[in-house]
Amino acid sequence: MGSFRVRKARCDSIRRRDRPSSFMNNQLIPYAFLPERSGKMARNCALTIHRLLKERINSCFSGEKSMDRSILRNIVLYFTTDIFTFVSVWMFGLTASYLTYLATESAGPLGLVGGLFNIPFLFFSLPGGVLADRHDRRRMVIFFNFCLLAITCAAFFLQVAKSLHFTLILAICFSYGTIWALNIPSMLGLVKDMVPDPKDFSRVMGAAASNGKIGQLIASAAFGLILAAYSPAAVLLLAIAFNILATVSMILVRKKPAILSPVTGTVRENLRTGLGYVRAHPPYWSLSSLPP
Repeated sequence: MGSFRVRKARCDSIRRRDRPSSFMNNQLIPYAFLPERSGKMARNCALTIHRLLKERINSCFSGEKSMDRSILRNIVLYFTTDIFTFVSVWMFGLTASYLTYLATESAGPLGLVGGLFNIPFLFFSLPGGVLADRHDRRRMVIFFNFCLLAITCAAFFLQVAKSLHFTLILAICFSYGTIWALNIPSMLGLVKDMVPDPKDFSRVMGAAASNGKIGQLIASAAFGLILAAYSPAAVLLLAIAFNILATVSMILVRKKPAILSPVTGTVRENLRTGLGYVRAHPPYWSLSSLPP
């Protein structure tokens, strides 16, 4: 009986040693998140997203005249920037909500965090449109991405130092939402600079309609997995990585300088012109009618 227990103990020891996971801080860390595999997984994920983007864009122009390769390259880089920026934004928002709940242990402040994150759109979207009309949109997108990167880095270091309390979370969320609201008009207007053909423009905008939802899906899945395996600081670090990739993709975009012409006419006339264009191009209408 004693020898049987000894053999059983040895077998259990071998099983624990060969198990494809590790135990850190008494928590099971999945094998997929071990350091030696994380880099390979990130590379494969980036290559898969890039391939899917090319297939998705090519499908929008099937049966039509071939698009210039430089324009197609710019569109792929634009889609990469758009999706990776949305991933970074959603991961930041989810982490801020999670840290708020940990700090307050109440559901009420979560609404305040979400409100401060989205209220800037009411006040800063129009100034963002003015900036997009008066300045080079690609440079504006790069500048605002650097601002988002700086805010995320600040949140990361504060979280590592255990100094990210509730008041700071509110201030950071409002700042982040403000920069995001200023960035959106330049991001949307950049398509017009890259795609001169109105027919191609409507198709590209229709294809880009789901970029936000794709980014939300990736961010939600990654947030749960990284948070379960590591910590909120690791989620913020991943958001920083996605923001860097988005900025690099936008830097690689090559386009002719846009001819900036001041917008004339009253607000009502411009609204009528914009709504008429949207109604005339169904793909663009699908972008405007997406649920929040």
